[in-house]
Amino acid sequence: MQSVQIVSYRVAVPVEHNKRLDELHEASWKVVKRMLANREESSTKFYKEVPSVIAKALSRRYQRNAKCQKVTRLNLFVCGEKGKKVKIVEGGIRVPILFRKSIIKCQFPLPVVGFIREVECLKRNGNWYMAYSYNTQCASVVNPKSVIGVDRNSVGNIATMAEPRTGEVRFVGFNADRWKQNFRSRKA
Repeated sequence: MQSVQIVSYRVAVPVEHNKRLDELHEASWKVVKRMLANREESSTKFYKEVPSVIAKALSRRYQRNAKCQKVTRLNLFVCGEKGKKVKIVEGGIRVPILFRKSIIKCQFPLPVVGFIREVECLKRNGNWYMAYSYNTQCASVVNPKSVIGVDRNSVGNIATMAEPRTGEVRFVGFNADRWKQNFRSRKA
């Protein structure tokens, strides 16, 4: 059995849907502020301003997260719920909750296995985008002959690599601490 991987892509939402998304976005801001103020009101019946699917996603993302105290950038999420809320149609994706019967044109560079997992609408620089995630087949498994360990952002270097068989350690990138010390000693 071949395993699957999750693939995500982003497409621009057509301009004719901007008004609907702006309305939902404004209503969602109000809902999220109330959610953070009243964390015990987690049912969607308290948030009639937005569709229940969006209210559930906002609750899961922000209200149930005890560490979340303030939201600075709000995105609209729709969980695919195994093909019930987000449908794959010829030529793209249909999200009835957001766009009724309109189809958002997108392509699937890798074949879809199953259904769309999640759709996220986000606004960047005044433009709306839709990010979607789906499952696809993994590439064939590669059996490596050897491995090396890489530690990114190690102290003073961009990366540190270690070869386990020989024990060789190599530091990649300039060492900012050594450079600063050199500069300070020259200045002194």
